[in-house]
Amino acid sequence: MEVCVNLIVLFFPSVIIYLFDDLEPDHACLKEAKDCKPIEYLKPDNVVTFDLLSSVSLTNTNHDSDEPPHLTLKDDSVPTGINLPVYDGPEQRYCPAGKMKYIVF
Repeated sequence: MEVCVNLIVLFFPSVIIYLFDDLEPDHACLKEAKDCKPIEYLKPDNVVTFDLLSSVSLTNTNHDSDEPPHLTLKDDSVPTGINLPVYDGPEQRYCPAGKMKYIVF
């Protein structure tokens, strides 16, 4: 991993500048859902774009079913009390595999 990072820095220094250019925290840039319009994604064409399951399998990520979650909450009331009603639940978009979802009973 360290070798890859060093090669990127060596051959693509502008990428590193881009990554660290925005020092504002992500939560400060989050807009309320009422101020945004939904993104209408095209259906996968299986040439350039692929369905979610195929894309996740291409990443070659492997997790055991008994692994502890890698994201944890400091306050369990925030997702349903603030994030879902105000920001349309951004947690749903954290994981490219779509593992985080709101379940309504």
